[in-house]
Amino acid sequence: MLTRYSSPWKPCPPSLSSGFWKSICSTADKFKSNFCFQVGLNSPIDCFWDNWVLNDSISSMLTGQASSSVIGSNDKLANWVTDGVWSIPTSLNTSLKNLIYIVPISHISHYHITWENNENATFKDFYKEYFSDLDVDVDWYNLVWHKRHSIRYSSRSWIAINNGLKTAAALLYRNMKIDDTSCPLCHSHLEKTSHLLFECDYSFQLLTLIIPQFKNFYLRPNIIQALHFISGLYSDSDTTNATLLILHAAVYYLWNERNSRKFNGNASCVTSLKRKVIRAVFLKLNT
Repeated sequence: MLTRYSSPWKPCPPSLSSGFWKSICSTADKFKSNFCFQVGLNSPIDCFWDNWVLNDSISSMLTGQASSSVIGSNDKLANWVTDGVWSIPTSLNTSLKNLIYIVPISHISHYHITWENNENATFKDFYKEYFSDLDVDVDWYNLVWHKRHSIRYSSRSWIAINNGLKTAAALLYRNMKIDDTSCPLCHSHLEKTSHLLFECDYSFQLLTLIIPQFKNFYLRPNIIQALHFISGLYSDSDTTNATLLILHAAVYYLWNERNSRKFNGNASCVTSLKRKVIRAVFLKLNT
């Protein structure tokens, strides 16, 4: 994408850019100030559009014809550094050159761009900032995004809790024609989120196999009730987090099993699905 579009801070040609790239550009622009650039040898930084000149870009410093005549749209900083020193095009004006000379060239760092100048930043640092303006307080947040959570598993639970799974009931609500609305796991009830998790005989049997304490439930729980039940089971956080991970992995693999049955005609028994869940959790906890 960078080969095609050059930089996420370069204005998108509306008719030529994909929707996915437009989304990337929108996000990049929103968090422009959070990114820090560091010029090094062979830097793939875009000279014109990236925010590398003292937290600003050359494109914002030039206007009109000057902006289009000074530099090629796909020029990289690797072309402006020779033997570890600046080799700036003569076409740039003196004031802009003087600003660039102030920018240091690193000979040791392997990072050309960092999140808030932190070379050890992770995706978690980004999404915390991304969702920081949401004023939503729910009592299950820490039970989904717990200390040992896996994004793959917890995100599926989060979608389920927010009624985002495309079950037959959800599609009927959107006035979509569904030939078979029955649950692919039991074929006895309307397929809806609360049934899949965990009113269905198949899913409840899996739940009791991987977390035996649920055998004490007189009524079958939904996912929120299951989360709160686990939060009160143990006194130590490590066991609680591991059990929450097991539940979220079960949600993930139950939905995969549903899709496998519905679209591929392949079905696994509860015991086989239990093995998948336990193996997935074992691998996650030992990485």
